[in-house]
Amino acid sequence: MSVRQWRLQTALGQVQWLLESGPSTFFTCVVWFLVIQGHLTLGSAVAFSMYFGMILPPFLSFAGIFQGLIAGLVPGERVLEFFARAKEAGRGLPRPRRPSTPLSVTFSEVSFSYDSGPNVLENTSFSIPAGSLTVVAGPSGEGKTTLLNLCCAMYAPAGGDIEIGEVSTASVDPRQVRSLVSVAPQEPVLLSGTVRENLLYGNSAAGQAEIIKAAGLACAHEFIQQLPDGYDTELESEHVSLSVGQKHRLTLARALVRQTGLLLLDEPFANVDSATEERLWENLARLKGRRTIIIATHRPPPKEYHEYTIAVKGRSAELFTEVGDPA
Repeated sequence: MSVRQWRLQTALGQVQWLLESGPSTFFTCVVWFLVIQGHLTLGSAVAFSMYFGMILPPFLSFAGIFQGLIAGLVPGERVLEFFARAKEAGRGLPRPRRPSTPLSVTFSEVSFSYDSGPNVLENTSFSIPAGSLTVVAGPSGEGKTTLLNLCCAMYAPAGGDIEIGEVSTASVDPRQVRSLVSVAPQEPVLLSGTVRENLLYGNSAAGQAEIIKAAGLACAHEFIQQLPDGYDTELESEHVSLSVGQKHRLTLARALVRQTGLLLLDEPFANVDSATEERLWENLARLKGRRTIIIATHRPPPKEYHEYTIAVKGRSAELFTEVGDPA
């Protein structure tokens, strides 16, 4: 939010408060002063008070609506900016023979900031080999999610270059990059419809066997089977109440069904018990060599399940072959 918008919203909040408290207090004092002075009868005073109570609410509602519109300018501007982005010209990413062909990821002196603020990442360089499993580790707010968003071309770097499959993302349409990437976001997002429809969202051609395999890898098959109608259960049904951890596993399964060469997982182990987390690590480790997997997580991962760690802290990111061991 810009300073100007913040000031305007704050001023409107003060105006709304004055409209709620100031006029009614002033009006009451004036009316009863006129009654005491004999210029107004008691019945007229009551009538004026009733009319004033009917007139004031619409003005208060208008002030509230206007304040809400000001608050909505910030996300509105970002949505418009996203759709207004020019289509980048240049060569396209080479289409792999198989959609799940692993892709390498290279950051070269990459810097990035939000809304011209301080850099979240600064002069960050690393190279992730195709088919590897890499963990992005670091404190909250240090740029782990930002790094994943840059990998799937949701944002363009302010400086430096990002290569996916040895092709610079600056030279292609971002949609081409995203067509080769699957994402399981930090906040699980499920759509209206059945479990099956949610899992097929990114790959409508997937068969039942592929769906069950992906759900098994995401440790979701067991609880899906226990739902009233299994994979055909309506998620918005009054008889269905999924935990946050179960929602996370469904979004992970959806990303796995998509079968792309680059898999980005943001806190996939959130809200799951330790036994389930261990199973998830084992299942994801089986995909090494077949997909490039990048996982952002707060929890220290078991060393035997991954090959690289990107330590993100203080606007920098460094690649290590193991936790604590420089590459």
